[in-house]
Amino acid sequence: MGVKKLSKIKFGAVLNEAPQMSASPDYWGLAELFRACESAGFDSAWLMDHLTWGPNSAVFECWTTLSALSRETSRIHLGAFFLCNGYRNPALVAKMAATLDAISAGRLELGIGAGWKEDEYRSYGYPFGSAAERIRRLGEAAAIIKLMWSGRPVTFQGRYYNVMEAVCRPEPVQLRGPPLWIGGGGEALTLKVVAKYADACNFSGLSTGLQTFQKKLAALERHCQSVGRRIDDIVKSVTLELILGKNEEEAHRKEREAPPSLAPEERFVGTPSDCISFLQRFIDSGASYFMLHIEDLLPSLDLFENEVLPSFKRA
Repeated sequence: MGVKKLSKIKFGAVLNEAPQMSASPDYWGLAELFRACESAGFDSAWLMDHLTWGPNSAVFECWTTLSALSRETSRIHLGAFFLCNGYRNPALVAKMAATLDAISAGRLELGIGAGWKEDEYRSYGYPFGSAAERIRRLGEAAAIIKLMWSGRPVTFQGRYYNVMEAVCRPEPVQLRGPPLWIGGGGEALTLKVVAKYADACNFSGLSTGLQTFQKKLAALERHCQSVGRRIDDIVKSVTLELILGKNEEEAHRKEREAPPSLAPEERFVGTPSDCISFLQRFIDSGASYFMLHIEDLLPSLDLFENEVLPSFKRA
């Protein structure tokens, strides 16, 4: 498997809920956010892969929307946070990814996960299955996707998926295909799939913050050793929520006015200088990519762009 290394700390913006998921989703508002993130210096912008989101919400389908947004931007990478493996056949996902990588001139980050939202599965007619089954399916899917980008016809007979002399042409623009991200932190099963197939992984739901991140990295290290792979060959990212203010008072006022998206342990509330120290602790533990929810994104973007990013973008 080819190694995709990062030469610096990178940042992705996770643009969930409005305007992708709301009572009235707003494509043009979403395009504006993607362009703003590109201008600010984010390395990537990500949409969540959901089909429904509560009784009063409408949802733009992730892949269709990313395809359109690839034409609204020119530099920023685009990703799904994360594609639900149960919704699409993996050979088709590989084909779709190769196409979008070509359309975007090599800017796709392919994120995929086992899926978790049972009501969504049921309402759209997908079998849900146990967590173990969904993760086993994810492992087979990751294997097929990688093989489909090899440039050769692919035959794969697994427990859940079968393909016969499948060909993926045109091939992706990026050498060996887009980086394959696997989301989730299950230490027994998911991180085993990460160790075998992922170019990058994302730990979200870190209920004890830095301590849990370190624990999951140790589990990933064990799995990498068992499959004969270096953990340094995998990009480690963490999902965090930033609520920034020019001073502590402004930051906490924003927190009160806009209910946070993530748990307290996954959240930073404060000034840019304190934010830099907060992120550095994760970097010192092994993180090289941050997936950020930034509340009140557009008004807070100047603070992040001018007072946080420069500390991590130096050569």
